[in-house]
Formats: sequence, C-alpha cells, structure tokens
Amino acid sequence: MPKHPDEISELFCQNYVQVLDAKKAYEATYSQFDTGMLTDKKAVSRRAGNMMRRRGVKGRISELLAQRSMATEDRVRTEVEQIAFSNITDVVEFGTKEIAVQDKEGNPVTDANGDLVMDSVPFVHVKDSSEIPAYAARAIKAVKQTANGITVEMHDKLSALTTLAQTHAGLQRVGEKDKAGAQTPTLVLFNADDPNSQAALQDLQKREEYEDALEADQDEEDQTS
Repeated sequence: MPKHPDEISELFCQNYVQVLDAKKAYEATYSQFDTGMLTDKKAVSRRAGNMMRRRGVKGRISELLAQRSMATEDRVRTEVEQIAFSNITDVVEFGTKEIAVQDKEGNPVTDANGDLVMDSVPFVHVKDSSEIPAYAARAIKAVKQTANGITVEMHDKLSALTTLAQTHAGLQRVGEKDKAGAQTPTLVLFNADDPNSQAALQDLQKREEYEDALEADQDEEDQTS
C-alpha cells in the first residue's frame, strides 16, 4: 500500500507506529501544524479516534507496522548471526614468540658462540578496535582491564548457533512425545535427509572457500607489495 494520499493522515500513521497510541500520535502530528487543535484534551481524544477511522488509515498503519516488524526481525537475525559466526581470532591474536633469555640482572644470555639464547613463550594480543571487523565487535560482551592484563569476553557462540538453528526448518526434526503426548522438536546440526539442509551446507562451503580464496589473494598481495 502506498503512502496515504492525505499528508496529515500519512504523518499521523508514521507517528502512530512510533508511539502505538492514537492520542499521542495525534498530538505529535498537529504539534507541527496547528497547536491550537491540542488545547482541549477531550477534543484531542475524540479527534484521534476520528483520525483512526479515516479511510485508509488503519490499512496504512498495518503496513507500516509490518515493515517495522520485518526490519526488526532482520536486524535481530543479523545480530545473532554475527555472534554465531564470529571467531575469537577476529578480536585477539595468540600463539608463541621468540624472546631473548635474560639473567637475574636483566642482561641478555649468550651461548658459547656469543649468540643470544632464545626462548619460546606464549603471548596473547588484543587487537586495536580499529582492526576488529564490525561484525566481530558486536560479538564482544565485555572488555575489562584487570591486574593481570586485559580480558575479552565474547557472547555465547553456542547459544547463538542454537537460536539460529531453531529458526531453520531443515535443522529440526520431530522428537519423542512428552508426558502430555505432544511431540517436541529436536535440534539437529545437520539433517542429511533434508534437501534444504544439503543446499545450505553446500552454500556455506562455497562461501567459506570464497572467503579463503580472498584471504589467500590478500596475503599474496601483501607479500609482493
């Protein structure tokens, strides 16, 4: 349904989906045109009701609410996906590195040939916020400075994956009956009998291969530059 042909009615509809109250929507609408229409509170309530009964108003409001709901659902799903598919390596680097061994006085230790004695030690490095992808940043629950250094806590990846799987019909199957006799859905990581699951898995594999190829190309460019 397109915009309401009446400008004031359209503005009323837009305001209504924000406050979900006809009187408040009416006040927000006419505060931009004629504040004199708002002095009598009883009249405002009556006029708000009349506005709701105008031809096309309820239909337009329903459409706007549906659009808002879809946008909210898409946003929620996107947020959950970013938590589910983010990796800790998007945020921190860890591994081992070689450092020179020092004596008690802090002087470097050398071997019989005069070469520095090296030791392999573990390290954890939190990336600068400018280096962390936006999708990974949304997966961070908390960053804290402690006496032992910085700790990074991520949102629960398994819970996010479970939430996503519960919205995918191909990842569910009917389970055993409960005490009341109702069959409850059982979550499965992959349903080999479902063609949609097979297609989804193939699509995921293709995306992962594509991302790996992009990363390899980028590494090659970095090496040649």
